[in-house]
Amino acid sequence: MMELYRERGASPFSGCFIMLVQFPVLIALFQVFYRGFDPDGLSLLYTFIQNPGTINPISLGLLDLSKGNIFLGVVAALAQFYQTKLSISPDTQAGQNEFGRMMNWQMLYVFPLFILIWSYTFPSALVLYWTVLSILGILQEIIMKRIKK
Repeated sequence: MMELYRERGASPFSGCFIMLVQFPVLIALFQVFYRGFDPDGLSLLYTFIQNPGTINPISLGLLDLSKGNIFLGVVAALAQFYQTKLSISPDTQAGQNEFGRMMNWQMLYVFPLFILIWSYTFPSALVLYWTVLSILGILQEIIMKRIKK
């Protein structure tokens, strides 16, 4: 497999870089939406920003971004499942060993289940962020497959 990567000039870890860039964003969003709405925490704002006293975490009058939301979690899990389903082609699976097939199975079925569980415990802002990224990933995968054809 590594020989094929060298021959084609591909890096097996190229997908990891995007996740490393997103990780600080996820941590920042988690901290802001988990602790940022506390009125005591608002006193830690920059000195040139006036303390608003309280911040309303309700987005568009529908979604509380500071609390978990199971509906948004279902949407995020389905988007993650579909994105993974698009990225795993039958051609790719044919050349894989048992470990690769098991890893694909876990990414396809187990990871969306974890996202569904986490969506209820984490702030909805994180789940919304993850859902948008998954939808953009789906669009990217569809466009790349059309270009490839």
